[in-house]
Amino acid sequence: MILRRLVVRRIPGLNKRLDVVFDDHVTIVHGPNASGKSTIARAIRALVFADEDASAGRAFDAWAEFGDGDVSLRAERDGSGASRWTSEGGTRSRPDLPSSTYAPCYFLRAVDLLAPRENGELEAALRRMLQGGQDLTAIEREFFAERPRVGSQEARTVATARRELRRERLAMQALAERDDRREELEAHFAELEGAAAEKAAIELSIEYAASTIENERLERQRASLPDGAFLLDGSERERLSAIDADIDDAEAALCDARERLARLAREQDGCGRAIPIEEERARRIGESLTRLERLHDEFLRARRVHRIEADRHERVLHAQRIRVETKGRRKPGSVPVVSEAMFDAIERQFQKELERAARAKVLAAEEDALTRRKPPQSLRVSKLVWLAAGLGVALTACGASLVARGLQPGWLLVAGGAVAVVLAIYWRREPQRALRLEFDSRLDHDRERLEIRRERLDVIRDQHRAKRSKLEERLGFALPRGAAASLELARSRERLHASSQRVAACRDATKVARATFDEEFDAFAALVTEVGIDITGELEVDSSHVLEELSTSQRLGNVLRERERAAADENAALARKRQLEERAAALLRSRRFRPDADGRERLEAAAARLDEARDLALRVDRVRTRRSELRERLRDDQVYGKRLLELDVDEARALLVVAEERVRERDRVLARLVELRHEVATAKKGTRFALARSRVDEAQEALENVFTKQLDASAGRILLARVRHRLDSDVDSDQRPPVVVQASRLFAYFTHERYELLVREDAGSLRILARDVEAGEVRDLDLLSDGTRSQLLLAWHLAIAFVTERSGKFTIFLDEVFAHSDDERFDAIAENVLRLAVREERQFVVMTADTADIARLERTACRLRAEGEHVHAPAVVDLGMLDEQRPMAPVALPAMPPRPSFEGAAAWSASDWAERLRPAAVDPWRDPGSLHLFHLFPRVDRDHTALFVKLMGAKLTTIASWEALRRRGFPSWLDDAEGAVVDHAVRVAKSWMRAWRIGRGRALLDEDVRELEALPTRLTELAVTLARNVDGDAARFVAAAREGALPRLQKKRIAALHDELVLEEFLDTRAPLDAAARRARVLIETDDGDASSAESAAEIVDRLEAAVRSDPAVVIPRTNERDKERRVPDARA
Repeated sequence: MILRRLVVRRIPGLNKRLDVVFDDHVTIVHGPNASGKSTIARAIRALVFADEDASAGRAFDAWAEFGDGDVSLRAERDGSGASRWTSEGGTRSRPDLPSSTYAPCYFLRAVDLLAPRENGELEAALRRMLQGGQDLTAIEREFFAERPRVGSQEARTVATARRELRRERLAMQALAERDDRREELEAHFAELEGAAAEKAAIELSIEYAASTIENERLERQRASLPDGAFLLDGSERERLSAIDADIDDAEAALCDARERLARLAREQDGCGRAIPIEEERARRIGESLTRLERLHDEFLRARRVHRIEADRHERVLHAQRIRVETKGRRKPGSVPVVSEAMFDAIERQFQKELERAARAKVLAAEEDALTRRKPPQSLRVSKLVWLAAGLGVALTACGASLVARGLQPGWLLVAGGAVAVVLAIYWRREPQRALRLEFDSRLDHDRERLEIRRERLDVIRDQHRAKRSKLEERLGFALPRGAAASLELARSRERLHASSQRVAACRDATKVARATFDEEFDAFAALVTEVGIDITGELEVDSSHVLEELSTSQRLGNVLRERERAAADENAALARKRQLEERAAALLRSRRFRPDADGRERLEAAAARLDEARDLALRVDRVRTRRSELRERLRDDQVYGKRLLELDVDEARALLVVAEERVRERDRVLARLVELRHEVATAKKGTRFALARSRVDEAQEALENVFTKQLDASAGRILLARVRHRLDSDVDSDQRPPVVVQASRLFAYFTHERYELLVREDAGSLRILARDVEAGEVRDLDLLSDGTRSQLLLAWHLAIAFVTERSGKFTIFLDEVFAHSDDERFDAIAENVLRLAVREERQFVVMTADTADIARLERTACRLRAEGEHVHAPAVVDLGMLDEQRPMAPVALPAMPPRPSFEGAAAWSASDWAERLRPAAVDPWRDPGSLHLFHLFPRVDRDHTALFVKLMGAKLTTIASWEALRRRGFPSWLDDAEGAVVDHAVRVAKSWMRAWRIGRGRALLDEDVRELEALPTRLTELAVTLARNVDGDAARFVAAAREGALPRLQKKRIAALHDELVLEEFLDTRAPLDAAARRARVLIETDDGDASSAESAAEIVDRLEAAVRSDPAVVIPRTNERDKERRVPDARA
């Protein structure tokens, strides 16, 4: 693969653009230091091998063109991404090139040949190549490595496992001893078993004593409250007392019935124990009876709450009726009934009245605004009116002056002025009249609309009054007016609604409790009936015990029938009590809801006290029920209940502290007992002991495996040693690998058969040695001279490149490799390079800073051709003459003469100097450092001959080389006055180049347009076409883009494009300077107060101006053809 062209736009270490074209065989890249020779190699390495060290990340931007036969390839890379390979406009994969491991063999520098850098990958690849394709060192390191302390870790593992096994054996013995301790703990736990039951009984006792105290307190509080009978008169109070006495009797009968039921239940339990076949049914009867009692109590509580809520609702309704009666005007003695529907109607009526009042306010405000509206005062005088008035006044004045002089046309001017003034007055008043008429018509229209709205409002007011009258007739009293009355009615409706909801909820709860009680009672009756039938059927089961079972069955039947009667008595007592309570409530309601006017306040206060009394009665019932449950539970406890039933609170709490301590002790004993049981069970199973034994066996087996592997590794190392010995003998014999054979031939040819190359492997690394053929000594690289060592490494790297290539042959770059070679070895290396370029069909790029190297290579090529060998003449690329605006093509030079002699220079003219030096033309667009010093010495043939001879003899040909010397200081052969002359000339040249560039924009070529960052990728080709149409004029290019020549290009993109063109000097909006202005600007900038310096500066400017005018490349029109050189446009001022 042949490198044909390289373009480097941006790369670290170089501040200019490189565009170089290469020859297909041997190309010599010549240039001074820091001119970009090594940059070419770095750019190719970054493009082809993706070397990040060479590209330095995102600061790299370059592309290269390669030729592979008839196929043209292009590699491009921008930033730190991978290189993109394209061919014939399409993307393709990376060609078959050497891997990055062998990249150092294609880029050879003098520095690397003197002190080669370590490359582990290259060394490993060569080691595999010399060892038959296998890396024996890596194999030995991975599989047969020698361990100095083999088996030490495994031996420690075995010792640790054995110690663990010993600990487990001792632990089993200790657990056997703990088994005795477990029996003692179990006995102690059996003693503490009843502590929890005792604690629970004590807690029940404390709760029972507290409930007793609470019951007494509530009874005293209840006795202090009134019962509500003080509102009744004497006869009604006696009736209520009689009813209360009957209620007490009913409650006593109910209690007797319950006690009889409980006694009969106990008797039934006894009968059930006497008859084993009925034990389960007796238990079911007892549970059913208990549920029946509980449901009955719940039903009573729900009914009592319902009654309280109903009384409260009646009071709310009555208070509402009193408010309505007080606020409304009705006939005495009549009590209107206000329902929720009535409340809704009243509220809607009030809302409509409020809306009507709001509309009336809005209408009044609009009428007030209409009354206050004023017509417009005046209009702004238009320009036409002022113009007519001014013209009339002017004409009148002119006419008056002419009449005063006795001229007849003056009267015509006076008449014209009067007409203009009349027209101005008419035009001034006519708009005011039209505006006044329009205002009057709008005012009349608004008044008509206001009258219509007022009539509609009167109709709505009459409708509302009719509806209000109908509603007052239905209610029987007049409704209050205003928003306060509406708010009060809404609050009353909310209170009534909330009270109704509470009453309904209590009623539902009472119904549910009653239904549940009836279902449970039916189930109980069915169960009792079933028990009686079953017992009768079982009388004939056993004939041997007929009499005994018959008597027991009769007892049970009697008990059941007695319980039925007791239940009936209970229901009767309950119904009697309910009837009496309803009678008392009816009596109270009949009296309570017919109070006179004086007792209303008293009634409300008493109602509040009665509510408190009823709440207190509910609490008393709950406390009594809980107290009865606690008493029954304590009586059922045969161990602790009877003893704890008579204790008070303090004594029970003291016993509770002792019981809690015993419970905590029992928990601790139980935890310890469970732990001992688990440990003993685990020890008896032997799981941990077996696991420890298996670990010992595994550790011993691992130790044996380690010793076995060590023996295998020793045998492997012996075999590898024998293989290495055989490979070393092959390297020294004729059966050496191809890379060694090739490197030995090249090295012997470079040194004229004085040295021979050897390769040895020492401690896993390769050693390259040189053997002196005459002395027979083998020398290391450190013992060789710099020239011999560089030649040895050059031959070694070239051999690696030739042998390791698969199919494509890549270019080899030689950077200053001849720097340490004498003339004899230089010719040998040059001959080999020229011959390999033909024989191997390989491209070489030789980079040098010495012109003598170019001459030597040319002489070598001429000598080989004279001897009949077919070699190609090397082509030369001079980076010192590099033009950033056009590619630098290689030039095939003839044999260069030796360094020019300056003998007789005092008699040379300026044309003689130009013929001998051949300086580059003056190009103001190039870097000032590339300007030849010949153009800075107009008097080189007169005053500056000696100084110029010194500069040329020291190879200081350009401004860049002079500035590099200036930074290091003046040498001894140059005095301060001569240095000041050169410095002044350099300042003048730089100032003139800056002045020449003002107002001159560079031409836009195809490559420049493609590199514009402000242009989107989709518009690149269209922009290239546009640049060709405008002949590369950047100003016309931007103007066409703004007019829409580039579709869908945003304005901010166009602004960015304009800024980029200005920054890259394609567009300069300043006016260009002519020759006189440039000369004046330079003289002002470089003036140091010396007349001779000003005269010298003027001569230098004239010399540069003449050189620019004589150069056709500056005045030829610009072109966009890629195969032509870059042209610079002339000024278009």
